Amino acid sequence: MKEAKKLSDKDMREILFDYYEMTNERLRFFEELCIGKSRADAILVKEDRIIGFEIKSDKDNLLRLETQMKDYTRFCDECYIVTGDKHVNELPEVIPDFYGIIKIYRDDSDELAIEVVREATKDPKESKRRKIKHQMALLWRSEITRIAKANNVKPISKKSKPKIAMMLADAMEYDELRRAICDELIERDYSIYNEKQDAE
Repeated sequence: MKEAKKLSDKDMREILFDYYEMTNERLRFFEELCIGKSRADAILVKEDRIIGFEIKSDKDNLLRLETQMKDYTRFCDECYIVTGDKHVNELPEVIPDFYGIIKIYRDDSDELAIEVVREATKDPKESKRRKIKHQMALLWRSEITRIAKANNVKPISKKSKPKIAMMLADAMEYDELRRAICDELIERDYSIYNEKQDAE
């Protein structure tokens, strides 16, 4: 019997992105985005939430997963581990109950298929203020300034990005601010990125 070909990270990303993009929702994927001390394989931004995906292909091991999950949990409203046949059965024993599991595999026709084995839910210990603080760290200064101006949060002239973020957290409702963050990320335009200005 011919041994099944192991799935690569690239294979898994393509079908994962297609699965969500076919919903025709307003959304955007970011790859290799820095979140804390980790680099997220994929971050999906919807209009009302940020979803993180850590991909563990059949060629990967789970040694770094514990550290990675801490950062995903801090920055994302929902978190998924995307895996193949190799790890899918052991994952429930090593990840929190609120983490979702997505399995990508080859079906009987040798075509790639995707299955949501377990839906992600919110972290029951989530601190909304801490979560929103981390999510605002994903924004450029120009983006966070735009949110402040749109919601009449001032004065912000000459204030640092962390200070403006703190003012927004104090002035806006959690859900309203999270939607504003998601909107800025979905509409992000890398052609106007100013590294010095947006890092401040």
